[in-house]
Amino acid sequence: MDGLPMLVLRLATEVEWTSEQGCFDSMAKEFSYFYAYKPNLAAKSSSAAATSQGDDGSQSTTAETRQQADMCFWNNRSYRWVIEHVLFPAFRTRLLAPRKFADDTTLVQLADLPDLYRVFERC
Repeated sequence: MDGLPMLVLRLATEVEWTSEQGCFDSMAKEFSYFYAYKPNLAAKSSSAAATSQGDDGSQSTTAETRQQADMCFWNNRSYRWVIEHVLFPAFRTRLLAPRKFADDTTLVQLADLPDLYRVFERC
């Protein structure tokens, strides 16, 4: 919920309210920004700030500690586990794409399990 104030601000300033299609498109974009997976930089940067004293006792700048916290997050493998074990299974069981996506190649089927079985039975 950290991004809620920014969502409200962007809904008020960035959404095109004059046309219906433009309104839906810009609102969808803003909601996608809000719900996109973002690392929790506040917790990471506060822990990094506590340990980021230099040899001469000086503190590094806030931008440096945020960058260090961000790199620490992306080097961590937890986001990969979430993608593999939470997001992909949810997509597999709950994603019901419109038929239009198959027609305009938004989604493309890469493999069909019964066809793969037939191919490997011959080997």
